[in-house]
Amino acid sequence: MSSLYHAFLLCQVWTVYCESAGSLHPVNSNAHRAANATALEFWLKIAPTITHFLSVSEDAAAINGHLLTVLEELKECRSIIVDKVGPLF
Repeated sequence: MSSLYHAFLLCQVWTVYCESAGSLHPVNSNAHRAANATALEFWLKIAPTITHFLSVSEDAAAINGHLLTVLEELKECRSIIVDKVGPLF
C-alpha cells in the first residue's frame, strides 16, 4: 500500500473523529459547531495541497482515486463535510 493511501485514510479518520465528537453534543451547542468547524478547517487547509498534487504529479490518477474513495466513504457515513469540500475538488 502506498503512503498516499495511508495519508488519505488518516484524513478520513480525522474527519469521522471530529464529526463523532460533535455528535455527542446538541446540534446548536458550541461544542458541536467547534467540532464540525475543526473538520472543515482541516479540509480547507489540505485542499490546496491535494489540488496542487493533482495538477503536477505523475501519480495524479492514484491521488484522484484515493481522494474519490475517501469522499465516497465519508458520504456513506453521512458526513456533512463532503457537501462542503466536494466542490473544491
